[in-house]
Amino acid sequence: ALCGLQLEEAAHRHAQELAALQCRLQEELRLQKELGCQLGAYDLRRELERERSHVRQQREAYAGLQKALEQLSIARSVDRQLLAEHAREIEQWKGRWADLKQRQTQTLAPYPRHCTATDQVPL
Repeated sequence: ALCGLQLEEAAHRHAQELAALQCRLQEELRLQKELGCQLGAYDLRRELERERSHVRQQREAYAGLQKALEQLSIARSVDRQLLAEHAREIEQWKGRWADLKQRQTQTLAPYPRHCTATDQVPL
């Protein structure tokens, strides 16, 4: 009878240990699942941050390109303005040159071509 009682107690202890092990196993599985979800979420957050960084870099590159295009546009505008200004100056000089030629022709018209500056001019 004692041996049967000991067997029964041992079986009861084993059943309790088995139940405790099953509880621990379920808890570990739950923790692993939770940890897996957390790791998955961590991986997703990391990937999202990489994507955000990539988008940020693309925006910065785009902003740099926009600025370069604006500067190029301004430079082209300045070039056009300078060209127009130079064209106006050239036209002014052409006009002055034509006026000077006309005055020279009018001033020298009464004198024969063979006269030089040292010749006496009739009054």
